[in-house]
Amino acid sequence: MRHVVVTISRGYGSGGRYIGKLLAKKLGIGFYDRELISLVADDDDDELFLNKDESVYFSLAEQGGDIGFVSDDKLYNSQAAIIREIAERESCVIVGRCADYILRDMEHVVKIFIYSSLKNCMKRVMRLYELNPDEAKQAILLKDRSRSSYYEHYTGQKWNVASNYDLSINSGILDSEKCVALIEQYLDIRLREK
Repeated sequence: MRHVVVTISRGYGSGGRYIGKLLAKKLGIGFYDRELISLVADDDDDELFLNKDESVYFSLAEQGGDIGFVSDDKLYNSQAAIIREIAERESCVIVGRCADYILRDMEHVVKIFIYSSLKNCMKRVMRLYELNPDEAKQAILLKDRSRSSYYEHYTGQKWNVASNYDLSINSGILDSEKCVALIEQYLDIRLREK
């Protein structure tokens, strides 16, 4: 396969991260998610960075406050630089972190959005995290609102709008393996030598 970078944005509970991991394994390419934060963080800031995952937070550091707070913009810019470096160097799957937007000008990037109904996402979240229906629903709404705010803040675009992506997949209709197969077929058609 030619050099390809697949970015996956996903609704919470849709299984998008798992689908990305399966896809990377099937294609024999790298997989990056929270690992990107670890690549950005140095030993002293690692815990601070890890707590700032795809969310926009008010930071005292931006207001000249406690040095123990990490700037959201610093994290975003550092991650963006690493995402570009990885995308130029190797084929891989990158989950979240506005990678679709950061890499928007690269020809070898395929942008995927994974979503499902609230009901299906709730079932998955309840099973994985042992939450009751109300807790699962609140967790999904909060996480998706956070992801949406983060994405809109750094891209100026709406997070879950199909026109931002090359392919949107409802993981409530297809199981994870079929979602991977669909992405593989799309990659084969899109990247086929002319």
